[in-house]
Amino acid sequence: MPKGSSGPLKDAQDAVIVIKKKAEELLSECTCILEDSTIDSRPSKLKDLYQRCVDTGKETEELLQTVEKLNKKNESTKVKDFAGKKINEIKSLQEVMDKLEIMGDKLEPDEVEDEYYKKVNNNELGTDDEATEEGEESVEDEEDFYKDDDEEYEDEEDVEEEEEETEEETEDEGVETDGNEENDEGGSGENDDEKTPKIIQYQALSAFDGEQEDDLSFAEGDILTLIGIREDGWWECEDKDGKSGLVPSTYLQQYNKYKDIQTPETEEDDDDDEMTSPRSGKVLWSSIKKAVKETSATDVLHAMGALPSGFRASTLSKILQEGDDYTEDYTMVNFLSPKLSTSNLSYKDLFFNPTSNKIRSRPVRVQRVITLQACRQIPTPGTGLTILSRHIRMCLFDGKKVLSNIIALRAQCTDKEQRTWTFQSKLTDALSSLDFSDFFIRCSGSEANVGILFELCISYKRQKTDEESEFSCGWVHLPVFNEDGTPIANKSFDLMVNGGTPYEKGVEVDPTISRRATSNPLKSLMSKNKQPRLVFKVAVPTKEQKDLLDTLPEVLIGNMANLTHLSFYRQILADVLLRDKIELNSTELIHSPFLTSFPAVTEQPDLMDAVRVTWNEKVRISKKADKRDNEYMKDQFRQVFLETAYPLDHSSSLPPFKIGNDESVQKRQTEITAFLQTNKEKNTVLVSLLSSECSYEPFDMSELAFDVQGQYCLTK
Repeated sequence: MPKGSSGPLKDAQDAVIVIKKKAEELLSECTCILEDSTIDSRPSKLKDLYQRCVDTGKETEELLQTVEKLNKKNESTKVKDFAGKKINEIKSLQEVMDKLEIMGDKLEPDEVEDEYYKKVNNNELGTDDEATEEGEESVEDEEDFYKDDDEEYEDEEDVEEEEEETEEETEDEGVETDGNEENDEGGSGENDDEKTPKIIQYQALSAFDGEQEDDLSFAEGDILTLIGIREDGWWECEDKDGKSGLVPSTYLQQYNKYKDIQTPETEEDDDDDEMTSPRSGKVLWSSIKKAVKETSATDVLHAMGALPSGFRASTLSKILQEGDDYTEDYTMVNFLSPKLSTSNLSYKDLFFNPTSNKIRSRPVRVQRVITLQACRQIPTPGTGLTILSRHIRMCLFDGKKVLSNIIALRAQCTDKEQRTWTFQSKLTDALSSLDFSDFFIRCSGSEANVGILFELCISYKRQKTDEESEFSCGWVHLPVFNEDGTPIANKSFDLMVNGGTPYEKGVEVDPTISRRATSNPLKSLMSKNKQPRLVFKVAVPTKEQKDLLDTLPEVLIGNMANLTHLSFYRQILADVLLRDKIELNSTELIHSPFLTSFPAVTEQPDLMDAVRVTWNEKVRISKKADKRDNEYMKDQFRQVFLETAYPLDHSSSLPPFKIGNDESVQKRQTEITAFLQTNKEKNTVLVSLLSSECSYEPFDMSELAFDVQGQYCLTK
């Protein structure tokens, strides 16, 4: 952005700087008062600081919502790396909110505790005359309640101490002791804290039948005592009969033994007191409120036990969505567009060779053809979900950001357990390109960590709510360069699938597999075979494939079924912009519905299939001499596209393409098939175009005019 220019993003950046400075000053002041307990009127100052933290947090949240709604289309001038700058500001605001929330938790006054001590202090200072009898009875009742509770807890501690003493006497038999007092004390205070923890009990929400030897079965309503908590969601508990084992935490809720005699308000307060965390109830409640606020559909399914703990909302699907709108930044629309050089006087990725009268080849550091073969041992979702589609999204990724467009290939699941995904490796006219297993990559980057990101995804529908969404079953990252800097060679890979998101490390897809780790070699091998894995093959392109790939942009990933069509587009693009253009520096609009519409059609596999099938038929009936004429073949391809995909893309009755949406996919397929059949029978497209049964979108000049200064042509 030129110096001195302003826009929504620049205004937001300035506002973020102001709010960060304000928050830092406030946090510094809070820290000073918290650390100094001798300050006069400290409680009132803490309350004032707490309120200021709340107000600043609300102000930060409002600014965060404003930043999230920013759209680069609203910028008055081009902003370099708009998405990256937007993400940085969002992260900065989220860090400020987290710091304010942590500080607010430390400052937040406990109203129940303050009221209790106020009553006690008033009683000790001799304000009996002013206090009513009702107030005195209330304080006495409250003291009796806590006294009874303390006595009960002391009794439990005495029982535990006696048990521990018995164990110690058994282990240290024959060793003299100094007397009963030392036995009563039970050793150092450190050991007492470890051996006499507070008993935490949970109640079973529903019955559970253990599948493994170390699982603990229980019935609905059983009371279980917590022994240990594990990160994989399986807790170690003990039932009333003394049996212990692992149980799923999603089946449990905290048990309150005073539930029957408490009012709803008292029950809520006591629940906070019995939390396992050493923090106060108000802090835990604030974290719960935050979790509810940020809960996604995937989080809900995790809590219901419908998904393994390693599943997440699809990262690449989210990247394709900017707010509530679909963004083309990571699609062919962006990466196929010719990019102007820094001076804007020529193209930096499109050149023409006048000697050969063809587009100049653009070799890159690495270009490979990848064949997906299978995904094995992929966990299946639980009940309550209808699976609409299994697919893999791919892109170039360096561990921090996406470097290329994002594509998807669909998988089939034919085994009885629905845990193995397979792919079609033979391309026919009847096979959708979405189901074809082969895709290519082109990369000119030199970074060692650049690689191919595979994200295994499932589109689903919740049976109760009919809500449709997509989650990730895990991911795999394959570096395209070896440690010595050479590109990866022909090789088959069998890689373990990681859980979580590509930004998380060390997360397993299903921790229940590895949590039963054993030293037995056979069991360890069996456990390893149960881990989710992705199998694929990497190959160097053939001579014919390389010639086509060299006509494409330096960074691109795409379906091999569309390689010929993509190459034709780039060749025609070079002809129009470089060979046939009279004034190369002219920025006038160019009449070309083909150049304008083709990139958007590449994101609709069924329309590309229509072009492919029609083109294959055209090639079959062409003469050999015509096939050797490159100019003739380019012109024929342009004509095929304008007679098939172009009118269908502007049909008002054709629903948007969405992978996994069976209803829209079926409706699109029916209309496309009928359109192609009519064209074939009448041997012309005019019948369909002029038919009263076909309706099209209102005419827009942008459909015909190619802009060399378009949104994705200018250098960012």
